[in-house]
Amino acid sequence: MNLGSRVRLADTSITPDILAGQPHLTPDLAAELDLPLERVISQAGYRSRLNLPLRVGDRITGVLNLVWSRLKGYDPAHLPLLGQIADAVALAVEKERLFAETHRRAYELEILAEVSTALRVAGSTYDIMEITLARGLTVFRAERGAIAVPGPEPETLGVAYEKGWPFPMRDFILPVRSSIAGQVFTTGQPYLVSDWLSHPQTHPAFRAAWTAARPEAARKRLTALFAPLRAGQEVIGVIFVADELPRVFTEDDLRLLNAVAEIAGSALHRAGVLETLEQRVVERTRELAEANERLKELDRLRDQFVSNVSHELRTPLTNIKLHLGLLERRGPEVMDRYVPILQRETERLRRLIEDLLDISRLRAQISPLKREPLRLDSLLADIVAIHATRAEAKGVSLKHDLNPDVPEVAADRAQIIQVFTNLISNAVAYTAAGGRATVASYLDVHGGIHGVVIRFNNSGPVIPPEDLQHLFERFYRGQTGFASGEPGTGLGLSICKDIVERHDGHIQVQSREGEGTTFTMWLPLKA
Repeated sequence: MNLGSRVRLADTSITPDILAGQPHLTPDLAAELDLPLERVISQAGYRSRLNLPLRVGDRITGVLNLVWSRLKGYDPAHLPLLGQIADAVALAVEKERLFAETHRRAYELEILAEVSTALRVAGSTYDIMEITLARGLTVFRAERGAIAVPGPEPETLGVAYEKGWPFPMRDFILPVRSSIAGQVFTTGQPYLVSDWLSHPQTHPAFRAAWTAARPEAARKRLTALFAPLRAGQEVIGVIFVADELPRVFTEDDLRLLNAVAEIAGSALHRAGVLETLEQRVVERTRELAEANERLKELDRLRDQFVSNVSHELRTPLTNIKLHLGLLERRGPEVMDRYVPILQRETERLRRLIEDLLDISRLRAQISPLKREPLRLDSLLADIVAIHATRAEAKGVSLKHDLNPDVPEVAADRAQIIQVFTNLISNAVAYTAAGGRATVASYLDVHGGIHGVVIRFNNSGPVIPPEDLQHLFERFYRGQTGFASGEPGTGLGLSICKDIVERHDGHIQVQSREGEGTTFTMWLPLKA
């Protein structure tokens, strides 16, 4: 179906429900033929429709659209499952957006290096200002900007170079003591303005000129970044860039503009600071090289992420779609047969999303640890009992060596249970039939601190040496993981490592022929 041209969300009937985070059901499109999008869908032969919001946190990032060629083709009973699918799709899209943002930052660093190189050969002050502002607008994707320097009168600033304004900025004399640019010039600190037109230090003549030149944008917020141009310790001017909504500048943007301003200020005064400028170019080049190395690592993680998560998402989504179709064609008499399958595949999606959210929460350290005195052997015994049935079904001997001498440990119960569950589950999952898995604990001193060691060992298969060093990386699954056929995304061990390190402990792994694979974690007895 070709919509021919873009249709605004405001011109459809789904807008209120989608923006409210609710699904929108259209049992009969014929009732809404006065709307452009609905008319196009109906002309394509479809009679009913279901729209689901794609949500990431509190934000609506898109819409999942499903259409049928018959009236009321959807089944309301499927809405919870479809809602979970929409959430999974939204999460995958958001992750891709974050990777795109990382690449955008790399591009900005390249621009920063280009600014350094270009300013080294600039022949005049005008050329330096032109290059600096042009590259600054490119980096921030802003439409307008200017550079202000000390004016002809004391305690004033005048615009020396400008670009993109609907009126000449040179007409304004900015007082140092009562303007945003003057504040930055005086303090030497960069400044972010979310609404320039309503700011108390905005020049009244500027506000009036903007309203007169752009009456259609008078009610829009004009956001701006200001940064000082430095020559050594002296501030010699101010650079600022501005744009209207929906562009919203961030603190990261402000830091980057400040870095550009440092280079530009040095270039404007390079006759006295040439050696310092050369050193800064070297430092910027080194930083760019380091950033590029980090980006290469992010590229590797992204590729691993796309491979693992795409596979994990594709399989349950395909099964859900298949069995929903079968339910739709065959009716309620096959509910008992297909609903368990749908529940199982939905659970797989839920686990994947939970792992991704766990990683995000742990890395951000959103909530503090809820430490309490814990008997680790009691927790281990409970978790071993839970996995005993699965181990027996696989023909694996699962054993827990109790140690009554281990005292209580101050730890977060939920997080430690998550680590134990993951490691014991892995020990059972990756042990061949007829093998064994054991769990044991004992006291040990590490770095002069008393603690307890928990040892998880299974008889094999052996993990190749080239995989061992990457096992705790996010989204990494080695040869053993793929060969086993066990589902997974490579997030479990990374989560375990983050949790253990938040408890001031450490975790490591060894795998040798004849000894099997052993995960060893150490936790201090006291926080």
